[in-house]
Amino acid sequence: MVQNHENFIKKITSGKNGVTIISLVVTIVIILILAGITLNITIGEDGLISKSKEITNDIVKSEEEAQTQINSLQTAQSESLGVTNLEDTTPPSISMNILTNPVIVEVTVTETQSGLDRIEYSNDGGKTWVTNENDKTAKKYNFGDLQAGSYTIKVRAYDKNGNKSEELSQVIEVNN
Repeated sequence: MVQNHENFIKKITSGKNGVTIISLVVTIVIILILAGITLNITIGEDGLISKSKEITNDIVKSEEEAQTQINSLQTAQSESLGVTNLEDTTPPSISMNILTNPVIVEVTVTETQSGLDRIEYSNDGGKTWVTNENDKTAKKYNFGDLQAGSYTIKVRAYDKNGNKSEELSQVIEVNN
């Protein structure tokens, strides 16, 4: 039996078959190396996915900074003109993202006319509304660790002229 195995191995590794097997092994090794490089480029510490997340965060920060500057300029303009109620019939536009455990609602609000007055948040489908106690225009609200169950999260924004954005709503499941 051992004799047969030795003959089989000699037969495979000699001539054309030996070259074919060696080529196959080299090809497999190269493919594995390329797969590792591809994975590192895609999901590594400085990979495409982490870079795209950084860019998205930078865009959100830039939008928030721009909105803050717009609000500041509008307030300064209104104060310098002695006007407290600009011609504004356009409501703010709003979008939201919800993180769970703890439940944190993040919003992006755009208000280009009278300025942002407040952002309201609800975790009971709109029965009750809250704002951030320290900053009524805070773009992030932490509902904390809610009990396990289903919650309808809603968010809306008002400008300084009383125009209300659409109410965004999303149902989430909390599993503790």
